[in-house]
Amino acid sequence: MTRQILIILFLLTCKDLLCIPSDSTKKQIRTDYYNKIKIRIGGNYNFQTNYLKAEVGIYKNDFPFSLHRTGEWGEIINHNTFFTTEINFFDSFFIGPKLGYEFNYIFFQGRINLIDYTDFRKNNSFVFRPELGGTLFGLFSVTYGYNVAIYNSNNFLAQPHVISLTYNFH
Repeated sequence: MTRQILIILFLLTCKDLLCIPSDSTKKQIRTDYYNKIKIRIGGNYNFQTNYLKAEVGIYKNDFPFSLHRTGEWGEIINHNTFFTTEINFFDSFFIGPKLGYEFNYIFFQGRINLIDYTDFRKNNSFVFRPELGGTLFGLFSVTYGYNVAIYNSNNFLAQPHVISLTYNFH
């Protein structure tokens, strides 16, 4: 099942990257890619508590740079801001609205997040999470993050070590 999901994500990524513009559109600057709000999905796994969280939200390519002046390959180097929500359904329900920024450079990614975990009862954790990892041109990424607690009323909501998988729809 996991292998099939990874193959589907890889094929979706390749579909976006292999779209070669025709001669008539080659010299035009792409306006369909930049500064548009798009969907972002993902999952986070905390291996200390064995929590698996789903992540759904939106992102925006804010400051794209291109290796070509026409902007055809803005996916190579780009900056994204995003707003997502992490949702934990397993064991106990809690959510974590997340505001973040990421920088993608070909196969490398850096990301910073502010996350406010809550279970809507008495537990609340506000964390800062820097992440580093690999990406496939900013579309699909795998990162390792470390939660730094700013405020933590209960340790079970925000354990330090997190592995994240994300896919940005183009």
